[in-house]
Amino acid sequence: MVTLEYFCCNSVQKLHDLSFTEQPGPARIVKQWKTSLDFMFFFTTTIWLELVKQMNLYYAQSIASKPSTMPRQDVTVEELQAFT
Repeated sequence: MVTLEYFCCNSVQKLHDLSFTEQPGPARIVKQWKTSLDFMFFFTTTIWLELVKQMNLYYAQSIASKPSTMPRQDVTVEELQAFT
């Protein structure tokens, strides 16, 4: 049993007790994933663009601290998707 409390106005207020009776883990299985491609269907265009943006930003920040003589171009969404 878990007791929830919060601090307000210089005193601790008891909210209520919680009892956990269910087994831990997923309550239901929506779909069996057979390949990693099944998982990739959750990635929207916005998520892919953000992943690419953050990956390129990370490289730009890391190269600032350790410069390299190797030429490099930013990663594209298509290139990232090819390796998933």
